[in-house]
Amino acid sequence: MKEAKCASWADKYRPISLKQLIGQQTDKSCANKLLFWLKNWAKNNLNSPPPAEKKKARPNQFQAQVDGATFKAALLSGPPGIGKTTCALLCCKELGLAFVEMNASDVRNKAAILRNSEQLSSYQIEKYYKEEERSDENKSNAPGGIGHVLIMDEVDGMSGNADRAGIAELIQMIKRTRAPIICICNDRQSRKIRSLSNYCFDLRFQRPRVEQIKGKLMTIATRERVNLAKDSLDRIIEASHQDIRQCINALQFSAGLGTSKQMQKKDVTVNVFEAARQILSAETSVMQKNELYFTDYSLIPLFVQENYVNVRGSRMGNLDHLNAIGRAADAIAFGDIIDKQIRAHGNWNLLPEHAMFSSALPSALMDGYLTAQIQFPAWFGKRSTGQKRQRLMRQLLLHTHLKISGSSQALVQDYLSILRDRLYRPLVEKESGGVKDVLEVFNNYFLLREDTEAISELGVWPLAGKTRKDLAAMVSTKAKSALTRQLNKEKRVLPFSQGVMVKTGARRKGGGESSKGGGVMELKEEKNDDIEEEEEFNNPDEEEEDEALLIGLDF
Repeated sequence: MKEAKCASWADKYRPISLKQLIGQQTDKSCANKLLFWLKNWAKNNLNSPPPAEKKKARPNQFQAQVDGATFKAALLSGPPGIGKTTCALLCCKELGLAFVEMNASDVRNKAAILRNSEQLSSYQIEKYYKEEERSDENKSNAPGGIGHVLIMDEVDGMSGNADRAGIAELIQMIKRTRAPIICICNDRQSRKIRSLSNYCFDLRFQRPRVEQIKGKLMTIATRERVNLAKDSLDRIIEASHQDIRQCINALQFSAGLGTSKQMQKKDVTVNVFEAARQILSAETSVMQKNELYFTDYSLIPLFVQENYVNVRGSRMGNLDHLNAIGRAADAIAFGDIIDKQIRAHGNWNLLPEHAMFSSALPSALMDGYLTAQIQFPAWFGKRSTGQKRQRLMRQLLLHTHLKISGSSQALVQDYLSILRDRLYRPLVEKESGGVKDVLEVFNNYFLLREDTEAISELGVWPLAGKTRKDLAAMVSTKAKSALTRQLNKEKRVLPFSQGVMVKTGARRKGGGESSKGGGVMELKEEKNDDIEEEEEFNNPDEEEEDEALLIGLDF
C-alpha cells in the first residue's frame, strides 16, 4: 500500500488506449495518422507490385506526407512530455504488434549514447526487422505478417564524434527494413534530423490546449482527493509549459505540500527565434526579457532591431506607434554604443546594461505583439555585400594606382562612372567596332577582364539606376565575345602579378592544379575567403540600398 501511495502519478495515470491521449481524438490527429500508417504498412511496402507498376513515379513530398504510404519509417516530433512515445506504444498495442525500443532519454553521457549506436548497427537489432529472420508465429499476429516494430526514441540525441555515423546507419536501416521503424525526437529543427526526415512520414505533435490539460488534471485531482483552486491549476500548466508529464508530477508535488504557490518553472531550452519572439511580446516582463537576452547576446539584439517595427499594440494609434518606434530606435542606438565598449575594450561587465537598452527596453516601449513573421537579421547579408565590395574596390585601386592617385572614396564617386561609360558605351554604339576603343582604356588603366564586372557593380548608384539605363546590360553578346577574343590574343604587360590557373585533369599527387604567376596563391586564397563569407552571411532578401555602404569607408 505504501508503494502504491508513493508511485508516480504520471505512470499511474498513463493512457492505456488511444482514446485517452490528450488532444489526439480527431480523425486528422497524429495518433490516428500513425495508426493508419502502421495498419497499411505491409500492404504498401511488403507486397511486391506487378511488373507494370514497378516504374511508377514516386509522388512529391507533399502528397507523400498525406498518409505516408511511400515511407518505411515515421518521425514523431514535438516538445517533451506531450505523449509521443506513449502514442507509438499504444498504436503497437492496438494492432497487436511487438516492439523493440531503444531509448536514450534517461542517459546523456557519451559512453551511453555510443552503446546505443553500436546496438543500432548490430545484428541483434537487425534480426528483429529482417523478414527472413522472423518466425511464422510473429507474422500471423499482425496485419500483413509484421511481427515487430523498431522504436528509436530521442534520435536527436545521437551526437558526438563517436556517434557521427549513427543517423547515417539509421537511414540505411530504413532503406532495407522489412518492418516499420518509428523515430521520435524533440527538436525537429536539429541539423541531423533534416536528412532523416526525408525518409520518414513526418508527424509533428503540438502542445495540447490549456483547457484539455486542465480537464485531465482535475480528473486526477478528484480521484486522488486533492483540493486545488482553478488558478492553481493554471499556474501549474503555465510553469510546466504545457508539458503533460511535468504537469502531473507538479500536481503530485503540490498535493504533498498542500500548496502550488512555490512552483518552480520548468527549465526549457529556447532557441534564438523563440527567445526573440518572447522578448517582443507584451506578456513578457522586463526581467524575463533580460534573461532571454542571454540565450545569445550577439544575435538577440540583431533580431530585436530587425523586427521591432513590426510590433504594434492594440491601444496605440498611428502617431503613438510612430513615437514608440522613435524611442525604441534611440534605445537601440544607445545599446549599440554600449556594444562597442564591450567589443572594443572588453568591458563584459556591461552586458546587463546592453541587455536592457538593446533588447528589453525597445520591446517594452513598443508594448505590443508581432504583426508579421519574425525575420532573420538582414545585417548579415548587408555585411557580406559590404565586404565583397570593399574587396572589389581594393582590387581596382591596386590595378589602377599608377594612373589614379585618388583615394578609394574618390575612385567610387568620381572615376568609376566615367570608366564605366568609356568601357561600355563604345560597345553599345559600335558593337564589335568599339572593341579598339575599349582596349585602349584597358591598356591605359591596366585593367583585367574581371575588373569590368567590379566597375559595373560599384559604378551603379541606387538613385541613378532608377533613371539611367544600365549600359552593361545593353551590350550585345557579339560585342562581348569580340572583346574577350581580342583580350586573349593581346600580349599585355601589367605592373602587377596576374594569377593563371592551369588545370591538369584528374587528381594526382601534389595537387590537381598548377599555377603560373607569382601572386596566384594570394588571389586564390582571397577568392575562397570571399566565398566562405558569402555562404555564411548571405541573405536572399538583401536590397540594392547596400551600395550606399561604400561611402565613407577607409581602406
